Amino acid sequence: MSGLAVLTLGLNQGVPTNVYARLRGILGGLWEARFGWKSMTDSRIMADMNTNAPTTFPISPETFWGVFAETLRAEWRDPEKQISRLYLDRAPWTTWTTYITGFLKELSPRLSCPHVEVESVLGIDFGYFTKCGGDWEEWAWEVAIEHENNVNWHEELCKLMMINAGLKVLIVYGEKEFFWKVLNDEFIKIHQSRKYYTANCGWLFILGPRSTDRDFAAFKFDGNAIVDITGDRKIIS
Repeated sequence: MSGLAVLTLGLNQGVPTNVYARLRGILGGLWEARFGWKSMTDSRIMADMNTNAPTTFPISPETFWGVFAETLRAEWRDPEKQISRLYLDRAPWTTWTTYITGFLKELSPRLSCPHVEVESVLGIDFGYFTKCGGDWEEWAWEVAIEHENNVNWHEELCKLMMINAGLKVLIVYGEKEFFWKVLNDEFIKIHQSRKYYTANCGWLFILGPRSTDRDFAAFKFDGNAIVDITGDRKIIS
């Protein structure tokens, strides 16, 4: 947990949401100025005001994939957002990274996780939590997400193996056949080689195609095998 999270652990207990957001923003600015840490924006803190109907926990790979695909499909079909153009220019540090970062932050309340941490808790890209503040035993890291534009995403995979979360999600890009082979030949072997791991952590792998003539695909790991759960969900086509 970040130092800022510790500083503000109990601020929202009995404090109006708008006041809490302002206090968090002030502390975040001070923290960033002192340590260079990028604090959460008010929009992330205020996400709890837009939380959808409760999701069953732990969040299943199928549930996350369904919400992800449905939401991104709707965005893709919005002509004003020009998502297709952004997607084709998705080299590291480009506008696609900026877009998908905002997209994944906004996805959190749709899964009944009102609090999002970005690159702060153990360096994980995105952490979805059920609440912020209160007693430690009330915290729950429901979803941990690593997003990688580069062709080499093994480091991100290993980072996810080191933590406990209800659902671990890896989002990468490439060819489906190669990705399927790596998951079956390498991921399972590495996972099974770990001396300690949490058996009930779910795994979801989302693969974006290299070009828009193919579509996204999704796979889950059930503890024994990789299973294709893409189904009939389409994002691009």
